[in-house]
Amino acid sequence: LLLDMEYSMRLREFLLILLTATTKASKAGKKRKRTESAAEQTESQPAELQVRPALQKAAYSVLWSKEPPQILFAPPFGERRWQGNRAVTVHTRSGKSLAGTELVIATCPQGARVRGRMRVPAINQPEQELQAGTLVTMRVETTKGLQMVCSAPVGIRGYVHATQMVDLGNDVGSGGQIPFDGTFQKKQLVEARVLSIKGTAKENKKAKKIWKVELTCRPSLMEPRDAADYTGAIVKWSGLKMHTKVVGAVSSVLSSSLTLQVGSNIEGKVHLLDISPDPVVLKSLRENFKVGQVLQTRIVR
Repeated sequence: LLLDMEYSMRLREFLLILLTATTKASKAGKKRKRTESAAEQTESQPAELQVRPALQKAAYSVLWSKEPPQILFAPPFGERRWQGNRAVTVHTRSGKSLAGTELVIATCPQGARVRGRMRVPAINQPEQELQAGTLVTMRVETTKGLQMVCSAPVGIRGYVHATQMVDLGNDVGSGGQIPFDGTFQKKQLVEARVLSIKGTAKENKKAKKIWKVELTCRPSLMEPRDAADYTGAIVKWSGLKMHTKVVGAVSSVLSSSLTLQVGSNIEGKVHLLDISPDPVVLKSLRENFKVGQVLQTRIVR
């Protein structure tokens, strides 16, 4: 494991604190068998811990906790340093860490609580910190039409399309969920993963650069995957071929057709006879389909 010199020194200090605290705790407690002690420690270990940062690298983060004293590993996240403790949830425990203790894997730290409100971690270097698949926490600004707009400091604007909210089956016509049915409220915190990032040009030297980030909240993409899986989830004109299945969100319901958005600024139309084989459904499209519904479709021409 290769570490920067500055962080290596800091990590050694944290390891020393960890080992010292563990030694004191073992002397103060009653002597027990190692197997019984390890079992009780695992059972008493809280699912959520208060931690501070020790090391932040591109592929992982090293955290440490005082109570109980231990080192944890987590995925990379936005901030390198913060004041006070942050809560993390323990994911798994297995193997051995650098200190010879149990290897603890945790989730990314949650925002710090300030007067009862969660703070969104700042993203100071979007080009370096935000890559395809990066997990981010943002605050909901608005849910408009088929898109949810989020924000994060500094100058980050996130966009989640309705089609990036749910997983659908392979069958054409499956789905029907309405992701933006009032579930997400303004100022609410949401977690998402990055699909793409683009910076806007500054109007003048004093203006701050705004970064537009396309996000996904699909459950199947919220678990860590290859970067290609995230870039491949972006719908582009070049990828729309005959007979290809594509997820669409209903943007309008007419008497004889449906209009669906399959991505940002890409729309398609489903003609009456392609909607359903059921005559009852075809006679009352407005009763069977609603704006915002997400459906599995197939390109016919």
